[in-house]
Amino acid sequence: MTLSEGKESINSIVESLKDGLSKMRTGRANPDVLDSVVVNVYESEMPIKHIANVSVPDARTIVIQPWDTQNTEKIEKALLSSDIGMTPVVDGEIIRLSVPSLTQDLREQYVKEMKDMVEEARIAIREVRHRMMDAADKSAEGGGVSEDDIKRQKDAIENAVTEVMDRLKEVADNKEKELMTV
Repeated sequence: MTLSEGKESINSIVESLKDGLSKMRTGRANPDVLDSVVVNVYESEMPIKHIANVSVPDARTIVIQPWDTQNTEKIEKALLSSDIGMTPVVDGEIIRLSVPSLTQDLREQYVKEMKDMVEEARIAIREVRHRMMDAADKSAEGGGVSEDDIKRQKDAIENAVTEVMDRLKEVADNKEKELMTV
């Protein structure tokens, strides 16, 4: 595995983590929590964002305005059967979701889940680092590459991994702060 391939793998791990963290429910309205909700319309399963306009008018409300008003009831059913923890209120042609405040126990549970997700990402990054180091060692065994070049390659790998681990810590700290803010 080359350094550029390793960096690409590591970046995809970080992006996957960020995506997962953005879907975690906090005490603030975030339209990303609806990404997991699919609606059965037009004889197929579609995400809400593909059939409606989703907006956040204030910190505690998500507003869903279907483009086809016949889908309002189907969206409501999908929201009721989902596990997002919010009850939809149909107001004419729009659907409002009020984001409830999180209890302290729920906040702590979400922080624990977030830390588990971050640790899984760290483990995956360490595995990528291990594969990159093995590839560097194998290139040394094949000959034609000096020990100094191998050392520089390994140093570049370590620097890249250290930089990403620092980014992960920053992302985790920001998410924990967001979760614990009342």
